[in-house]
Amino acid sequence: MRLILSALMLLGISFAAFAQDFIYTKDGKKVEVKVLEIRPNEILYKKKSNPDGPDYIVLKSEVLLITYENGTHESFVSKTPPPTPYEPTYPHGQATRSQYKPFDSLSVNFGKNYIAFNTMGLVSTNVSFSYERISKKGKLGVRIPLAIGFGSGTASYFINNSNVNQGSVFAYGLDLNFYPNGQGSVRYFIAPSFLITSFYYQFTDQFIDPVTGAWMIMDERLLGQQRVGLVKHGMLIQVSREFNLSFVVGLGLSMNDTKNEDFIQTKATFEFNVGYRF
Repeated sequence: MRLILSALMLLGISFAAFAQDFIYTKDGKKVEVKVLEIRPNEILYKKKSNPDGPDYIVLKSEVLLITYENGTHESFVSKTPPPTPYEPTYPHGQATRSQYKPFDSLSVNFGKNYIAFNTMGLVSTNVSFSYERISKKGKLGVRIPLAIGFGSGTASYFINNSNVNQGSVFAYGLDLNFYPNGQGSVRYFIAPSFLITSFYYQFTDQFIDPVTGAWMIMDERLLGQQRVGLVKHGMLIQVSREFNLSFVVGLGLSMNDTKNEDFIQTKATFEFNVGYRF
């Protein structure tokens, strides 16, 4: 028993010794390593692919960021902006600590692709997800939302009754997300949004039978369409470099196309997205 425990301890120590860290260099390289030591002007590491091999050294001036296996990160980009004219300075032009703006490494080194799952779609029996491509400067994101309905119910629809926006079958659209402050750990965005949704609805009509003179009821299960234009406001929170959360609210107008009637009504949405960036 003691031998087994010793073997397990050695295995755990070996695994921890060569846990996965990443070094991001300023020329765009990403290297899987085990960081051994951070020196004043250089970083000592071993390559993950060869943990028993030689030690390597890279200058701090060539490194943008290190992310460690435990989820923390360390940036080596200069964090010293010039003094602003609105704060007093120390003698010889040295700026006060309050003038230094916290550096956000995600503002310069961020994934351009973003896939998200909207958990609120499950409330209306939809699987709702989206893909977004972020521009190089991080100010604009082109987002394509998709939703597939799996509910078996339909909305009830009577003549002059507008309750038809349920029972969706398929939806697709386009959002143009504007990030005023670019990318980062927490960012606000605003977007014009356009969405087209197909849905089933139950059309019920009443008429008098010309032969019997009795009132008759006709039920049909039809496919309608809803076109939506919204203005969305959202907050994107990067929990880590890859995983994030976003909260989105939108308000606008929708036009429902159904049998014998097209009508416009107000439309509001709420999204809680769980996303992955790469």
